[in-house]
Amino acid sequence: MIIISIPSERDAHRLQRLRGTGPKPPSARREGLGRGTEATAHPVAGPGADNEGAEPPSPDHKPLPLEGPVGLGDRVRREAHLVRQRANRRKPVARKQPPTPDPIGHARAQLLRDGDRRPRVDAHPHELMMRHRRAGFEHRPKRQYGSAVSVRIGLGLFTGQVPAGSERTFAREYRETLDLVRLAEAVGFDSAWVSEHHGASDGYLPSLLPMLAAFAAVTERIRLGAGIVLAPLHDPLRLAEDAAVVDQLSEGRLILGLGIGWREEEFRMFGVPRSERLTRTTETIEILRRAWTGRRFSFQGRRYRYDRVKVTPPPARAGGPPIYLGGYAERAVRRAGRLADGYITDADAIEEVRPLLASFDEGAREVGKDPHALGIALLQNAFVSRDGDAWQIARAGIAHQLGTYSAWDAGADTPEHDELEPIPPDEATMRRWTAAGTPAEVVRGLRPLVEAFGDRSELHLIVRLHYPGMDFETASRAVELFAEEVAPGLKGD
Repeated sequence: MIIISIPSERDAHRLQRLRGTGPKPPSARREGLGRGTEATAHPVAGPGADNEGAEPPSPDHKPLPLEGPVGLGDRVRREAHLVRQRANRRKPVARKQPPTPDPIGHARAQLLRDGDRRPRVDAHPHELMMRHRRAGFEHRPKRQYGSAVSVRIGLGLFTGQVPAGSERTFAREYRETLDLVRLAEAVGFDSAWVSEHHGASDGYLPSLLPMLAAFAAVTERIRLGAGIVLAPLHDPLRLAEDAAVVDQLSEGRLILGLGIGWREEEFRMFGVPRSERLTRTTETIEILRRAWTGRRFSFQGRRYRYDRVKVTPPPARAGGPPIYLGGYAERAVRRAGRLADGYITDADAIEEVRPLLASFDEGAREVGKDPHALGIALLQNAFVSRDGDAWQIARAGIAHQLGTYSAWDAGADTPEHDELEPIPPDEATMRRWTAAGTPAEVVRGLRPLVEAFGDRSELHLIVRLHYPGMDFETASRAVELFAEEVAPGLKGD
């Protein structure tokens, strides 16, 4: 018989003292979806997205519900934890003065690391602590903000960027990303999302499905979103296999966002003609649908040809993970409505989003789909703090995030200019694209968007609260505060 005890709050504080952790000074958007006109950087649908000609007929695919079973192999993770625990015992732990108590930091405190910050992916004891903390969130008194709306709050996009000159390592960035995802699930977020680019000097995350597999290993409930995979740069069969494995690991929680890409350098790296990006993406979607049936199939397209192939194992979800597409031009958005199970965009103003969704809905109706049954994912920059100026805390990271795409558009990270010097927008533009401030200010900034489109059956509001160079303590405070004081205001709880 195994007896598992749940540490008390006093034990958690004792653990903090042993580890010498506690609040530290904070470190000083567009996640590849671009901004501005169609001539700017849009990894989901960029310039020339509609110039390649007619695409193959869309497959008649009925969108599937996103609900699915949850639960992972706790015993496997517990055994892995015991191995790491034995290794950790060989190292002395430095003792420091106890930190100042953090009134909202109980869940975050369980994720702060000892000594060398070894990764912890077990279900015991941290997962039990997380469940205990989550129960506290579920039973706390709820404030009244207005009528309830249907919205699922996601965290992302996680991009794994480490700015030049930072003392952070990629190993630390990835470990802390996993900790933030675990924290997000514990405090009530509904999903976590990642984004893809290649050949970046700051290490922008190139491999989404391996990262989502790691997310699956440390979570049990939240959806896991790719926002987005650059479809033309991937072999469709291998993409089908990798996505199926992640869907199995997560027991049906994967959402697969696909985009056509835009950076010339990325297409050059992989030897893919940029002019083929549209047909490669549309054919990839059809191949994924066929591959995920688990049956042998053949395919003859303009870019890909397969003869009696079979992908195993199939995904956990019957028919495969839902596929989301993006775009800005009307033709691109209507195509997303015809081909996809959902639409993803970083347009932030209601007057920008409304016409995009109208085109998406029109495309869905053309093939007999119910538009309101399809998913919508809105990407938003945000940052929240009640202990200081939220904008100043996050500004440096936001400047790097937004400035990366402008720098790439200007030729950075190429053989001719092999470095990345972000070119951020002006201060007013960055502030306009980021809902930053106190909890009440962030609610006021995001609530109108949610109310405008909250009648959708699958509305995902994906907020970024972690930016390049930002440490775990700073980001985790924002994650927990957003869950405690902003999310209820957005949902009308």
